[in-house]
Amino acid sequence: MNPSTWLLNPEPFTSAKGAKSCAILNKDGTKISFEIGTCEEPVFSPFGAQCWQDTPSSRKSLEIDATPRTSATIKAIETVLKQQLVTHSHKIFGKVLTPDKIDDLWHSPMQQKNPDYPARIRLKISPNTSFWDGVTKIALPPDTDLRGASLVAKVSPAGVWLMSKETGLTLLCQHLLIYPAASASCPWG
Repeated sequence: MNPSTWLLNPEPFTSAKGAKSCAILNKDGTKISFEIGTCEEPVFSPFGAQCWQDTPSSRKSLEIDATPRTSATIKAIETVLKQQLVTHSHKIFGKVLTPDKIDDLWHSPMQQKNPDYPARIRLKISPNTSFWDGVTKIALPPDTDLRGASLVAKVSPAGVWLMSKETGLTLLCQHLLIYPAASASCPWG
């Protein structure tokens, strides 16, 4: 995975609800995906998958503890995306913005609220997310508690969302390998 090959579409897409976002693709036009965690070094979710304010939703947030390797990956991605936001700020925001202003607007998917605890990365789980037990695809009941489970996530950048006072990156979980498994390997390739 090389974020320097990523391109941010400078033409924002506006959804039916009015939300704006910019797509992210590889320079060759292909979709991007990368793994967070490995079978040898899985990641953990201290709180499990949750909906905003416990409202019923098919889309949930999953916060995972960031390893040093994952933190470095997210920081590299953010550096590239923020640079492209500066470069295309006139098209995206309607005005030229400085790197400092983009930093002020940026809302990272990786947060560290207390230095005594690891940083956490927020992933989005949708109805299209596939769940795996290390051997086969499994049907995961909606109320499954992922707290403390060992995880490997295959993630794609869904895009950069845009609001008047904030902008940030959404990481969509495509596949989620959930331990324990007798002999786990990443089944999606």
